[in-house]
Amino acid sequence: MGTSSAPGPIVTSAAGRIRGVADAGAGVIAFLGIPYGAPPTGALRFRPPEPARPWSGTLEAAHSGPAAPQPEADPTGSIVPGMVAGRTDEDCLSLNVWAPADAAPEDGRAVMVWIHGGAFSIGASTLPTYDPTALVREHGVVVVSPNYRLGALGFLAPAAGTPAAGAISANCGLADLVLALRWVAANAGAFGGDAGRVTVFGESAGAGAILHLLGAPEAAGLFRRAILQSPGVGQTLDRDQGAQVASRVMEGLGIDPSSADAADRLRALDVRSILDAQVATAADLAASIGAMPFHPVVDGSFLPEDPLAALRGGAAADVETVIGTTENEMQLFVSPALRDLSPDHLVSLLHPVVCRAVGRDPGAGAVRELVERYADSLAPSGGGPAEVWAAVMTDGLMRLPAESALEAQAAHQPGVFGYSFGWKPGGRAADRGSFHAIDLPFTFGTFGREGWGDLLGAGPGAEELSRFMRAAWARFAIDGRPGEDLQTGWPRWDKDRRATLVLDDPPRVADDPLAEWRKAWEALRHG
Repeated sequence: MGTSSAPGPIVTSAAGRIRGVADAGAGVIAFLGIPYGAPPTGALRFRPPEPARPWSGTLEAAHSGPAAPQPEADPTGSIVPGMVAGRTDEDCLSLNVWAPADAAPEDGRAVMVWIHGGAFSIGASTLPTYDPTALVREHGVVVVSPNYRLGALGFLAPAAGTPAAGAISANCGLADLVLALRWVAANAGAFGGDAGRVTVFGESAGAGAILHLLGAPEAAGLFRRAILQSPGVGQTLDRDQGAQVASRVMEGLGIDPSSADAADRLRALDVRSILDAQVATAADLAASIGAMPFHPVVDGSFLPEDPLAALRGGAAADVETVIGTTENEMQLFVSPALRDLSPDHLVSLLHPVVCRAVGRDPGAGAVRELVERYADSLAPSGGGPAEVWAAVMTDGLMRLPAESALEAQAAHQPGVFGYSFGWKPGGRAADRGSFHAIDLPFTFGTFGREGWGDLLGAGPGAEELSRFMRAAWARFAIDGRPGEDLQTGWPRWDKDRRATLVLDDPPRVADDPLAEWRKAWEALRHG
């Protein structure tokens, strides 16, 4: 958003006075780069965050704070535009607040807290794609977006029982988000928000962070509603996997993971060395741990159990929830080499994926039969090996696990809604379908930023769908009834009907759209 040259509005937070910036044309005011946590440096590196100290005078909040340290290369940059974070610094625990220009303290407006994605390793809260001006202006909500620690600095989890485990806290990045939400609880009223009506929303790793917060005791009561866009359900690391990642990082830095001074030596290193070891570790462990080795870990304290088990146990019974995915998630990651795979090679490549998804090895013959079913279904539209690979990956690792989360949450909370983002792009991305992250400019109405409009061939239909989506998300945040003003309606999700809002042009409601494929995967799960 643009800013005026006139002095901005001043609010009084719990830590001190803050001067924001105004854009009279957009009707939105912003307060940027507000510190919510002390710099996580020195003795606080790899430790839970501490609140920022109060300040005297007036904090000038005209510029966003730096993003968390992260590798310079963007692994999705060839498809997803605008993912480069820009300025980074270890002193990254700041947030931004956007509010309507006419907002007054204690107005009681709904608050939406955006948690950015990026595989828990890259990203920033202030990427232009995430500009919430339209959402704030159209629906009168307050939007907050925090930065949080990423990669090894945010998710290192040494082996239990080692000296390093006692000195390094797992899940620091999630603990940062808890602290940010506590800041919101203490300060929302100063910006016109209602601390009792907080909705967290995020995409990809941002949605994954929310998924874990739903099961984290420290986050209980800090938000009333949650919107999870393409969460990676079932990708949480156990303690042994976390220890394997941490050991590989330390060994890459020449540090014995079992040594008494391992944590001290890590804290003495420069950030660039840690990032280099992080990149090497991710490459080395991609085949064994997965594409996101720096990921929340079930540590027995901050995360007592994996998120799906927590939802099934009713850990988030008081949180109204929206969960959805895109229809062609893994098309984002299709490489040219996949297009020339032989049938045998394709089955071999997908065998471990299927085993992981169903929790057992159903045998090569069963996997081949599943892959052939996908190939037959895609053949009429010209889908080849790459499209089959993406479809199996999408359903096994994203869509069906997300449906499991819906089912688990709906068993305890009636205010649960499911969606599927099905809009297909034109433009340069026409062959990618509804790929992972395509929904981002629709969430915020930012087709004019970072080349999204040209990439997607977005026209009036896309703009209309974006308005529809913003209205649904905002209405959910305001009163938990996202279908109230939608011509399509949006029924609550239940195990019998499995009503799903399909975000397409035009939007529609479909009952149990994954029925055929769920049955096929369930047959493999149970033999």
